[in-house]
Amino acid sequence: MKILVLVHALPGPGSGGVEAVAMEQARALRARGHEVRLFTRAAGPGSRPRSPEGEWYDAQVEEFPVRYVSHAVGDPPNFRALFINKVFDRAFASLLAEFRPDIVHAQHLVHLSLGLAAAARQAGIPFVLSLHDFFFLCDRLFLLDREGQRCAGPDRGERCVACLAEVCAPVDARWRFAAMQEALACADALVAPGASLAHRMVGAMPGLATKLRVIEPGIEVSGAGAARIRVARVRQTGPLRFLFVGGAQPHKGLDLLIEACAGLDPEGWELSVRGGAAPESAWWRGLRARSAGLPIHWQGGFAPRDAPMVFAAADVLVVASRCDESWSRVVREARVAGCAVVAPAVGGPAALLEHGRDALLVEPASAPALGAALRRLLAEEGLCASLQAAATPIATTVQAAGELELLFHELLGRGTDTSGTLE
Repeated sequence: MKILVLVHALPGPGSGGVEAVAMEQARALRARGHEVRLFTRAAGPGSRPRSPEGEWYDAQVEEFPVRYVSHAVGDPPNFRALFINKVFDRAFASLLAEFRPDIVHAQHLVHLSLGLAAAARQAGIPFVLSLHDFFFLCDRLFLLDREGQRCAGPDRGERCVACLAEVCAPVDARWRFAAMQEALACADALVAPGASLAHRMVGAMPGLATKLRVIEPGIEVSGAGAARIRVARVRQTGPLRFLFVGGAQPHKGLDLLIEACAGLDPEGWELSVRGGAAPESAWWRGLRARSAGLPIHWQGGFAPRDAPMVFAAADVLVVASRCDESWSRVVREARVAGCAVVAPAVGGPAALLEHGRDALLVEPASAPALGAALRRLLAEEGLCASLQAAATPIATTVQAAGELELLFHELLGRGTDTSGTLE
């Protein structure tokens, strides 16, 4: 099978989980004997510096041919140009004619173009779109409003009007919702990483129910695959070692965690903060100042290859996100490493974990709830060890590739409707 994978960027400094998933699944599909090519924006490994806007060219990343399209996100001519970009549409049409893929799998369309879905449909090529976050419902990706509060959903774009008032007119805020809905309608299948995100999507756009499939992205695990993975750990003497892994964005909730930690006896714990960005934002620097005098160690980011070592050096992973995490790679990596977890009782972590068995699940966006969970771990003898010792079933990238392969074959056998455009 010839598979064309679309993704907004490839893994590199400052990249996120979607980029890693795209490469991991591409490798797994190639290992199953498929021919895989990538289409992406010129940023990161293999891209040329300062290429002219709109230029496209081919390069090699690992074993994959990659079609790069030069585009500086910058300041677009208007709000709608953030989502409909003829530069990508033209480059994509050229590659479709040249490569003639059997299937197109879009991992994300942010910073690309919604028109890619319609172009694949017009070419009669099945188009599969993965939904890794709430991009299609929320301009901020995470269903948080302009005040950083949890949002009930776009209400067909009406709730977006006030939220986007500083960046676009009301008509454009409503247009965004309609354009996203039309792009999703052009896809032959939608893949959600978990039931939580799938339910939120269908709640906002009921017509998606018939084409949504839940396929966990999986993580790369050596050995026995998705067996009930458990790593034996011996509790070290000394402070309980908390770990935060995340970027320097407010939606990750590090400020909530620091507030929660400020109410704990500093003799019993320490917190390692892994993440951030360079240069640091004023918000991040403010958090560092607030943490002065607390046993909090700011240790920066780390390479994916170092993840096992980072998690092995911790007792408890704390996820403090204000938003619903759609899946959460770090939770899964932490459980493979034998860490206990404290996380919100919503979204992807809550779908995987069980309160009191392998995690403590708390009210989202609540520093008091986080603090109460951390105090329990400090006060209740044996609780941390019990959570660590529980077995958590973890899906693997190999499994995900197998499920995607079955979906691709199903679509190829069904045929593709070539009607539909997006303007």
